[in-house]
Amino acid sequence: MDDLYYWVLRVWHALTSNKKVLVGMAAAVAVVVTVTTVFAAPALSEGESVESSGVASVAVPVVTSSEVPVGPIVEFTIGEVTDSGMLPSSPFYFLKEAGRSLEYAFTFDSVKKANLTLRFANEDALAIHELCLDDEYLDTAQQCIRYQDHFFTSLAWAVKAKKEGADVDALMTSLRNAHHTHRLILAETLTRLPKQFGEAAIGAVAFTS
Repeated sequence: MDDLYYWVLRVWHALTSNKKVLVGMAAAVAVVVTVTTVFAAPALSEGESVESSGVASVAVPVVTSSEVPVGPIVEFTIGEVTDSGMLPSSPFYFLKEAGRSLEYAFTFDSVKKANLTLRFANEDALAIHELCLDDEYLDTAQQCIRYQDHFFTSLAWAVKAKKEGADVDALMTSLRNAHHTHRLILAETLTRLPKQFGEAAIGAVAFTS
């Protein structure tokens, strides 16, 4: 038992004394947390597209200018979501992420999961808008990735619910209406983001369209 205890202490000391190892572990945990939601959702079958499942495909013009527009700033509301909640720039944002993960884990109905992840995507879109206005450009780019993961997850659950025979008409209407406002937010974000951060917003536009 003493030998085992000594071995554990040596391994722990090796990990904590090496900053590169700690950074690597933290990065690995961050990646797992980021992709858990989208991988937990039902995957679309081979050859099946979102469009063939009843979701309209919308062409979105991509704006790549980094100049700040002169026009007035628009306050956005997406469905019943009027506030983004805690922003990633807060040191307590991990609490929001943990709460979301728990709520998602304990939601079992496909339609409810689709509505829940759509709410997450709506909050993420509003957060993108607020972070960009606050000049938090790195957080804005990272939030674009969270947004597209949650929006696609919502679409995947909608497809699954439809296959299960559920009534998804209201859900599809919510998805289409929400995505219209998402496009407006992302378009405005692209006009404000510095060029080096614009790729994430362009990716979100292309991915969800």
